[in-house]
Amino acid sequence: MGADYAKLDPALIAALDDAGERDRAPLPVFVKLSCIPTDAEAEVLSRLGVDVGGARRTTTAHVAPQSIGELSQQPCVAFVQLAQPLKLLSRKDADG
Repeated sequence: MGADYAKLDPALIAALDDAGERDRAPLPVFVKLSCIPTDAEAEVLSRLGVDVGGARRTTTAHVAPQSIGELSQQPCVAFVQLAQPLKLLSRKDADG
C-alpha cells in the first residue's frame, strides 16, 4: 500500500527517502486526526504506534518508516509531520 503523499510534510518525505528499505528505526511524528477514530481505526492506529486515547486531535508517535504509508491511508488521519527537536535560541538570537 503506497503513501498518501498529500498527507505527509516535505521533511517527512525526505526522511523516508533517506531511511531506505532497511532502516527500521521509528521516526518521531505528529499525527493530526480529522475526526475521532472508530474502534476499528483506533486498533489500526495503535498497531502502527499511534496512541489515540482521549479526544485529542493531534498526537505524537514513533512510527516505523515502512508503516508511514499505511498510516497516511487511514481515513481519520489528516496529516503526518516529522517531529524535529527544537533549537534553543540565545538571547542575542531572540532579539534579532
